[in-house]
Amino acid sequence: MSFNPLSWLVAFINNTLLPKIGTFLKELFFLYGQVKDHRSAWNDILFVSRAFWFYLLLNLMAIAFFWVLPQGTDILYAMIEDFYSRKPAGLFMLFFGTFIWSLIAEFAARYRIMVIDNSGNFLSNERVRWRKFIQKFFVKLFLLFPFLIMIIGVFLASLRWKNDIYQAFTSASLVILILISGFLLVYNLYFGKLNRIWAKLFKRNGTYFISDEFRIKSFLFGIYNDYVFRYHNGYIKGGNSSIQYGKFSIDPQWYNKPLDELPHAIKNFPFSDDVPEFIRPHNHAILRRITFPNYQEEEVVERKDVYIRWEYEMPFSIYPILNKEISLVASLGFFILIAVSAMPISWYQFIGSSALVAFAFAGWIGVITFLLFLDKANPFRGKFLFLNHIPWRLSISCWILLCSLVNNDHEVRTLSKGPDPSLAHRITLGTHFKKWVTKKQQEWRVLHAGQKRVGSDSTHTENDGCKPQVPLLLVCAEGGALRTGAMAALLMAKLEDKYPDFKDHIYAFSTVSGGTVGIGFYNAISFRCRNAKKDISADSLTKEFFKKDFLAPVIAKLFYGDLFHLFSFRHFEIFDRAVALEESWEQAFHNISLGMDAPEVFSKPFLDSPDSIAQNPVWFINTTEVESGNQAWVTNIVPNGLALSNARDVLSRVQGTIRYSTAINFSSRFPLISPAAAVGATGLDRYHFVDGGYVENTGAQTMLEMLISLREEDVSLFEQIIPYVLMIRFGPDDSNRRPPTVSFGNEWNEIITGLYNTRSGRAELATHHLLKFCKTIREAKKIDSCTGRFPYPNDKEVRFTIDLKKVPMNWLLSDNSLNEVNDYCKKIVEDTSTLNFITALSMKEKRHK
Repeated sequence: MSFNPLSWLVAFINNTLLPKIGTFLKELFFLYGQVKDHRSAWNDILFVSRAFWFYLLLNLMAIAFFWVLPQGTDILYAMIEDFYSRKPAGLFMLFFGTFIWSLIAEFAARYRIMVIDNSGNFLSNERVRWRKFIQKFFVKLFLLFPFLIMIIGVFLASLRWKNDIYQAFTSASLVILILISGFLLVYNLYFGKLNRIWAKLFKRNGTYFISDEFRIKSFLFGIYNDYVFRYHNGYIKGGNSSIQYGKFSIDPQWYNKPLDELPHAIKNFPFSDDVPEFIRPHNHAILRRITFPNYQEEEVVERKDVYIRWEYEMPFSIYPILNKEISLVASLGFFILIAVSAMPISWYQFIGSSALVAFAFAGWIGVITFLLFLDKANPFRGKFLFLNHIPWRLSISCWILLCSLVNNDHEVRTLSKGPDPSLAHRITLGTHFKKWVTKKQQEWRVLHAGQKRVGSDSTHTENDGCKPQVPLLLVCAEGGALRTGAMAALLMAKLEDKYPDFKDHIYAFSTVSGGTVGIGFYNAISFRCRNAKKDISADSLTKEFFKKDFLAPVIAKLFYGDLFHLFSFRHFEIFDRAVALEESWEQAFHNISLGMDAPEVFSKPFLDSPDSIAQNPVWFINTTEVESGNQAWVTNIVPNGLALSNARDVLSRVQGTIRYSTAINFSSRFPLISPAAAVGATGLDRYHFVDGGYVENTGAQTMLEMLISLREEDVSLFEQIIPYVLMIRFGPDDSNRRPPTVSFGNEWNEIITGLYNTRSGRAELATHHLLKFCKTIREAKKIDSCTGRFPYPNDKEVRFTIDLKKVPMNWLLSDNSLNEVNDYCKKIVEDTSTLNFITALSMKEKRHK
């Protein structure tokens, strides 16, 4: 009989989960009914929730990431694809990471309640029972919820690619069953037959449940607070006012006597047979003070406050089992954070992004629990006693602020220090333009001479000195993480594979963020590896590159190593998440370069040899300077003629030689995923650069500035070109659609939405002006006397209208997401309008009108 996973899940819910839920609800309503003031019962729920705010926040973050955001669901779907492709490491690392997260979260929540809740001192018994019930519910929630988050997340990830619920569950059934087994494992370790294994690990034998440690931890008195034992005593010695309700005849001389001089019966009364064992202090509690009621004070008599109080210090050493658990949790937390921080990049891709998130939650919960222990347990003794008086969590926050003032935060990575000698290789924009146009015209003359020799139908016979109008292609690539990178690279690769001379018409790139990554890869294989062997197509090379997991190294440093920079006065590249992203690109290209017998471009200097710079397209990598708000560029030419070129030319301000990957990353640093790049010395001369999309996300503004500069520098040479734009953008054309009106919370919403949408407004205006500028130039052209051609009237604006949920903005794309991009690019390349556009770039003598 075949196994039906959906039927098994229904049976599991009916036979196991529902009875447990029914028992829980019965107890819930019973205890709630015992509390006389129901408003107090709700206050208790809020109190417990507030105590667990950090752990609740982590769970809410996980829910938002793995259930709501398409980035998280795509990560889980990529893991499912790997599992069924016989690469199970990601799933089993997720299983292990979630298991550790569950155990540490359960202990951390339980420990926090024991430390901070002292409601047993002042609440009624009914309220105490109700509050304990709520606390146990939350602790169980933190134990079981990590696996529930992952199980539901895997299902939702499958549902995104399937037609119905049954198909979604069936497609991921084995993965879901493995995660359900983890859920059942942690459940049975704490509440089932496997609990004895857990008890044995921490030496919780039968005597533990009758021990002082277990008894004191159950009081809700705050385990590190002073324990106050009170005895109602209405008896005072002597005088006509003597009243004997209590046990002790109080001598007024006791008020000022030290503990050692008090009667033995008084000092040890809390441990006598007159006191129930359950409320006695711990055997090793330290008596610090005894206070007696003063019957001569009228207020005491009126209040009938006739209690003797014994105040005991509760040292942390009286909880040996708890201390062992704290040691294990804290050690495991620190070990996870330190070990993962120091791993090689390839290990992160083996572990997987989803597992790294689970391990990070486990590690930081362990560390936060240890800080709570330092703050509350007063663990230091002897000459280190002063450390007990330090507010550790507050002190660490202040230390972070201090480090931020002097840390050379995320200094840009360089191959060498000092001035970059390769800057001298750069030529000016005007020089590059003149060389490129002259070369294209010479190529036409050679082509025309060849046509004449073979009997071409050309009617032009005196063209040796002819200067044809040169089609000049400008490529702008929009930002948007890996999806726009994959789109730009795949589109360019497919165009080159279908039209081999396509790349020869490209004069300049202007790219932003993810678009920079895509064009950077295309530029590497088509121009920087011009002489390499290419046994496989550019399309295949591109898909191989963008199949890599670039997210895992970023997450590894974001949640682990890079957080250590907050506590350090200096920057370490090994912990930098921006460096991790660059190194992951370098490793991915290294694997490709081996098959091409090509240089490892991504790890080589950004600036190439002088001859290569002249032959390769101009490339403006757009970035944003934080201090000025200016759009700036990393570029392979000297950007003379552009506004504020000296201030906006990033390479002239970097002290050192930067890698190709580092140059790309100047444009894709969108905090918090990638931090700003720090350039210059520490202090007032340090500047920071973030994602190019902060100012304008298409690159059109920079391209327009470049064209205007070229025209102003040499009008006669500029008249010899016909500019065309290939605009690569993501999403439909909304320029004619009325944007939605701001309504809800408009006072604040208007400010935030207005600030954010200015970027979109600048992008639309820049695109409009660039396309109009080029169209105006083409419309002014007449038939070319050399080539006999009319300019093609249109630019090419490619708009990817793929569903955002299927291709999320992420540094990892599942195979399905990449296939969506590939199919869309294929459809664009095979479109008739694309053929007409590419034909217009040809220098062959063919009339168009």
